[in-house]
Amino acid sequence: MATAEGMLTMKLLLFLGSGVSSGCGLPNTQEISCALFRDGIGSTLPRFGVINRHTRHIPKRQALLRILREHAIRYGRSSRSDNAHSHTDRITYEMLFYLSQQLANQLNEEADNPAIGGFVEEILEQAKNQKLPGQYQHPFEGESEAEYSQYLREQDPPTMGILAEETCNYIQWVVWHELNRTVPLEELERKLALVLDLARSDEIDQLDICTLNHDLLLETLFDSKGIQYIDGFGPPDGNIRFFKPAVYDEKTTKGIHRIRIFKLHGSINWRFFQCCASADSRPAIHMVGQQNSSEYCDALGRIWQPLEHQHLLLAGTGNKTDAYNRQRVFVEMWHRFHHVLEEHDRIVMSGYGWGDIPVNDKLRGWIDANSKKNKLFLLHRCFDHTALFPADSYVWEVIDKRLVVIKKWLSDVCTLEDLLREIGGST
Repeated sequence: MATAEGMLTMKLLLFLGSGVSSGCGLPNTQEISCALFRDGIGSTLPRFGVINRHTRHIPKRQALLRILREHAIRYGRSSRSDNAHSHTDRITYEMLFYLSQQLANQLNEEADNPAIGGFVEEILEQAKNQKLPGQYQHPFEGESEAEYSQYLREQDPPTMGILAEETCNYIQWVVWHELNRTVPLEELERKLALVLDLARSDEIDQLDICTLNHDLLLETLFDSKGIQYIDGFGPPDGNIRFFKPAVYDEKTTKGIHRIRIFKLHGSINWRFFQCCASADSRPAIHMVGQQNSSEYCDALGRIWQPLEHQHLLLAGTGNKTDAYNRQRVFVEMWHRFHHVLEEHDRIVMSGYGWGDIPVNDKLRGWIDANSKKNKLFLLHRCFDHTALFPADSYVWEVIDKRLVVIKKWLSDVCTLEDLLREIGGST
């Protein structure tokens, strides 16, 4: 499109994965996964929420995670005997969260999945050997309600289902802790020079950034340069910004907001809050730099408290499909992602490992929708499709048709001019 002055402008969609964050100095997926088993990690976790009220439970959570990890390793050896080492490398906190959640849902009767009965029985047997809680029926045969209640008070935690649920919370807290780090601004400017140039360029009429990262690198970079952006949350209300996805659609004097950030997997600064004066609860951001002990106040002076003990971070593997369709804030982000894809015919991607099946399906559908026009530009210096996609992957069969690999890292492409030089002439 052209502006009133006749300058040609363009729309661009950036799709960023965890490789971008680790490239800036934050821990990568494997390093975060190792942190789950770090001795003494309870002393470094936040001094609020369920984790620090029960730091003595952390060894139990770590013991359960070791059992789940060993289960996954055995599965890999039996099903991929020719590639067992590669499978072991893929046992990350994402997979461990998924296994923990499956165990918790089944044992807490939130789901009834006969397909995983054998898995549950195996974990319970292993847990017994580790002197972890089992799964007890309610009440025990011949036991009164009072006797059963007394038993629960003496057990801490009382059942494997509760331990598995607490383990999911523990994983989210560790992810939060590992990513809640400061990266020097000079490093951000160097590693994300392309993103900064795109945000500043008059040639970009609309810049949409879809990211799977939980960290605040983009927000920190833009805030430091006074660059305005929309992130799905409204203006400050006291020291809180409430979730307000309609801001993505609001018009400005210059048209729609130029820069929009869509965090499909949540963020380390997203939490659910509940108003102490009412039953009202909403996702919100507690504004950085305005933290006053543990008080969260809106403009009317009403106190809000975190409703959940974990941040709104989407972790796991196979469970993400469910989250995209059930959890309030992720449902909205998924809806927005669908419509953003429809607005663009070119995606510039960096740092994504193709581990989110629903996202893969959505990208495949985007290419299928207009296979002659839509094109995916992948920044990856050491690209090898066999490492990212299984040989029989239906995703690769479709993506390959409209994929243009740029054998450079994001940090190697510093300006819009550099990017256009790389993608220019592609049809």
